[in-house]
Amino acid sequence: MKRTIAHILIILLVVTTLLPWQTGRASAAQKPAAPVLKTVIDSGSSVQASWDPVTGCSGYQVQCAGNRLFLKKQSVTVAGGNKSAATIKVSAGGGWYVRIRAYTKDSGGTAYSEWSLSGNAKTNKTVSKTRIKKNRLKSLELRRIAKQKVPGFDTLQGSCYAGGYVYYLLENRNISYAKGRCKIVKMKLSNKKVVKVSAALKLSHGNDITFDTKRNRIVVAHSTPVPKQISVVNPKSLKVTGTATVEIPYDLYKLPHPKKNPEKYINAYNGFGAIAYNKKHDQFVALLRGSNFHHMLILNSAFQPVRFEYVEDRPDQTVQGIDSYDDYVIVAQSYSSGKPYNQLLIYSWDEGDFLSKLNLGRKYELESVFHTGSAVYAGFYTSFYKKKLKKGKKRWVLQRDNYLYKLSNL
Repeated sequence: MKRTIAHILIILLVVTTLLPWQTGRASAAQKPAAPVLKTVIDSGSSVQASWDPVTGCSGYQVQCAGNRLFLKKQSVTVAGGNKSAATIKVSAGGGWYVRIRAYTKDSGGTAYSEWSLSGNAKTNKTVSKTRIKKNRLKSLELRRIAKQKVPGFDTLQGSCYAGGYVYYLLENRNISYAKGRCKIVKMKLSNKKVVKVSAALKLSHGNDITFDTKRNRIVVAHSTPVPKQISVVNPKSLKVTGTATVEIPYDLYKLPHPKKNPEKYINAYNGFGAIAYNKKHDQFVALLRGSNFHHMLILNSAFQPVRFEYVEDRPDQTVQGIDSYDDYVIVAQSYSSGKPYNQLLIYSWDEGDFLSKLNLGRKYELESVFHTGSAVYAGFYTSFYKKKLKKGKKRWVLQRDNYLYKLSNL
């Protein structure tokens, strides 16, 4: 009996000691509603924005940039939920795009609303592009500059940038996956000089490529014929140093989505359509490959899934590449039959919400997108048939040329 009473007293002591800690823990800050932009006025040396105040928020973050991607943006923070206007000093030039979000700040941290964008940032627009050349006279065809055989490794699958170099992945459609169907080419962007070409690598179809700048490694996403796989490549040796298989925990699909129930996609995921590293968040965003969807999967540095984001179905387009920076994701999609444009689709990082769409014309097939500073580049290939002697007979053989373009008028 004495032992029982002693045990009860010990339990009560533990409970009363822990209780203040348990009840005193701060809850996470509540996400506020998104503000609504009312006016955006460009006076030449400044941009003034006004909005309707959001009830219960702590303040606002307003950003202004000369492009829809908000690269090299200027920002101001406005404290006070009752505020309804802000001014940002800008250089002359005009054509400014503005976005605003509310934030709530308390002992649990800071929570941000979704961005509200000015009308011009949401308008679809055809982006102009300039083909990158080695000099004024010679066009930069990626296969030829890397001294690849014809037809050989002639299909661009992805490209990325880091430390002054562009890394692009070329596939050979005419050999088996087991023999190594991909090569990675390292090219100095400033002078367009190829400094290294890898041996044939077993990277399956090699859907897309990105660069993890924190860990100094190239990451390649797979689909056919080895689905759900990611490979790591050393940027100096251009050799594969490891692989990882990504299975999505069932619980990730059970997050609430107001439009549709994403659980139905758990068996349809058959690999990756694209992958990009986000330096700000130190995570990867991968586009899941399946029938008529490209939902986003956020991975940590060990390629473990941490978040699933539902994306509206877009069956008329084929996902080809992806880039990510700050709080944004840029998806490169090629046109399908009868459609007029390749496209860049802009999504928010936190929620995967669709924000804007930029058209890129349909002359070539869009395959990749990457940025450096405020410059954005896209990789394309064009298909054509050429008569070749094959097995003693002249036959029409499919070949491809590949080009890098610098995008403007964003």
